[in-house]
Amino acid sequence: ILYDYDIFDDMNHYLQDPQALKDWMISVDKQDVIYPANYIKLRSFENHDQPRLRSKVRDEHHFKNMVALSFFMKGTAFIYAGMEHQVTHQPSLFEYDVIPWNQTTSLEPFFKRLAQFKKQPIFAYGHTLIHEHDGVVVMSHHYQNHAVVGVFNLEGKTEVKVPLIDGTYTNFIDEKEIIVTKGILPVYDEPIIIDTLKEHII
Repeated sequence: ILYDYDIFDDMNHYLQDPQALKDWMISVDKQDVIYPANYIKLRSFENHDQPRLRSKVRDEHHFKNMVALSFFMKGTAFIYAGMEHQVTHQPSLFEYDVIPWNQTTSLEPFFKRLAQFKKQPIFAYGHTLIHEHDGVVVMSHHYQNHAVVGVFNLEGKTEVKVPLIDGTYTNFIDEKEIIVTKGILPVYDEPIIIDTLKEHII
């Protein structure tokens, strides 16, 4: 299991320049080609060597979409010391450094829900595809008759093309009903994860 250091610069470049989102996702996609089929990446968007993700994003909505994306990506999700409280201070490994827990900014229920979803076999054995990366990342996993589609509105878009047949679906994150019409899904600030059947995928 390896840190994502081979593409960390691509993520940081995107966080400084939204136009670089495509390049980051292309680098993520390339990992399926350059590594063995059973490779495992630790999707750590922050750690003891890197500044806190919350200190690099625009706001809480951007942070939640980035976190949800990290859980949805192929590999192992990684929560670093206080990340679920939106901590911005990068702690020291070598000094006494108390993590500033803050219940007013806590996203613990959100993280728990993502962790629950990540435990499904589809994330360990499924085939991953990246469909869109123009301001909104659309990614899917397929395993046997099961499919999950993730929609991460990183740049405040209002709609996106999705690989789903038209119909009504439920966002696992907030349990809101969402409707796909002519292949287009209206998007909002929250990340969207759709748990469905493979037959619903185009």
